[in-house]
Amino acid sequence: MSITLKKIQHILSVFGFWLLLIFCLNTQAKTIQSDIIYEYKVITQEKGQAFSDFLNANELTNKQKKLISEFPILHKVKSNRQFHLLYALDKQKRFLKEIKVTRDNRMVNFVITEVGDRFQFQKEATRTQVKKNINKSIKSTSNPITKPTWEAKDFYQKKGQTFGDALKLLKLSKLQQQIIKSGDFLKEARSKRLFILFFEKQDKKLLLKGVKVTRNKNYVEYLVKKINGKYRLVNLKTLKNNERKNIQRLFGLAEVTPLADLKAPTHLVTKSLPKKKHLSVTYRSLDNFRTIGFSQKKGQSLYSLISNLDLTTIQQRLVMDMPARLFAKTDRRINLMFEKKGKNKYLKAIRVVRGSLTAEYVLIKYKGLWKWANEKGQIETNTAFSRYPLKFSRISSGFNLRRRHPITGKIRPHKGIDLKAPYGSPIYAPSNGVVVFSGRQNGYGIILEIDHQNGYHTKYAHLSRIMRNARKGSYIKKGQLTAKVGNTGISTGSHLHYEILVNGTARNPKTVRLPKSGAKKTLSTAKAVFRLYLPVLRRLSQ
Repeated sequence: MSITLKKIQHILSVFGFWLLLIFCLNTQAKTIQSDIIYEYKVITQEKGQAFSDFLNANELTNKQKKLISEFPILHKVKSNRQFHLLYALDKQKRFLKEIKVTRDNRMVNFVITEVGDRFQFQKEATRTQVKKNINKSIKSTSNPITKPTWEAKDFYQKKGQTFGDALKLLKLSKLQQQIIKSGDFLKEARSKRLFILFFEKQDKKLLLKGVKVTRNKNYVEYLVKKINGKYRLVNLKTLKNNERKNIQRLFGLAEVTPLADLKAPTHLVTKSLPKKKHLSVTYRSLDNFRTIGFSQKKGQSLYSLISNLDLTTIQQRLVMDMPARLFAKTDRRINLMFEKKGKNKYLKAIRVVRGSLTAEYVLIKYKGLWKWANEKGQIETNTAFSRYPLKFSRISSGFNLRRRHPITGKIRPHKGIDLKAPYGSPIYAPSNGVVVFSGRQNGYGIILEIDHQNGYHTKYAHLSRIMRNARKGSYIKKGQLTAKVGNTGISTGSHLHYEILVNGTARNPKTVRLPKSGAKKTLSTAKAVFRLYLPVLRRLSQ
């Protein structure tokens, strides 16, 4: 029995020791615990919810709402996303420290700092010295993507020219020259190459931030970073993906100021085309971009000019559909910009200059159709009148009031255009209207006439059939199927003879000015495309 009591006493003593130790540790932890307590909160922005309504629906101060609205994120989302808010509670005060935005498998993190009575934010993944400098310059009121303070200058190094002689074209400080020379590119040019220097404006000074070296189709980009107390050029390929894309975006927003030898690098050529001796065309190219510039005189038809250029039928249609007037009130200069991809070149932008007025547009695809967008990112969502009523391969015969008929051999006015298309191709109404004639008519064969009730009247001839909902007296909506291509009447093959009459006078469907609806829509993607191509367009249009 005595042995059993000793064991019990031993167990109780050990147990008491551990209780005492835990109590002491707990007391010590309380004495050294900080008064700061962290609070975690998650709020959700639902699909289609307005960003302002989302911010007002949650417990946020006006400063915090303003700060979050300046984050470089889209305000409209196609699916729900979460905002993870981290607060610090210190002495009964609540401070917002960090915000993480997640949508599906995407995430971006912002760190919040308070300087005096002003908040600042910084991306967690891009805490580099350059990023800090950018945030200092924009502070809390600007966005580095939409309000850039960047500027670019360029110079060229010819084949065999020393790098030092090429640098003399620019007025750079010794430090800036040392930074540029620190790049890992060859200092002796094997062929002519272009240097673009990117500067950031700070306190009326230009701070060198990056360099782009281009030779033929090859290029390399550098960022200025401080390494071991010295500023050096660092290849963008060595940076993280998010940081690299952000810097490239800033580089793309900088307006280039050409300083020297513009003609040599852009391969400037001027020549007169044989078809129109008075038409002088200017070609300029840089990297994968090329511009075709020409002048349009007062009253001159735009189609008569572009028909002599090296453009495809689709490109001609796109130029004719630009928002600017087709007929010039006074002399003006037009520049078309193309981007070369492989063996093909694609129309990307257009610039029209008339006196002190300038109009610039870029092409963007919206709901499967190419639309012209202006600097504000606005496109015309629905034109009141489409130029062509069907998809065709080519214009087999143009508008000509003195044309010799291919079958009869007699000179008869051709008051429309012939659109070559396969037999049975669908024909759609270019605008709303009322059918005023539906049947057969002499050499036109099966013909359809629509009065659009705004002074415009259209005719469709040589049809194979007319749809039941397009009989005389029927109301037609824009885009409605009305007829199909045929070969009836006096015709040499399947095609559509298409006429447009304005106030009773036959006009050329290719060049006639069509009414516009005026309905516009602003797209954020259009703004991004405009910022991408605008610097190149302006530079090659000089």
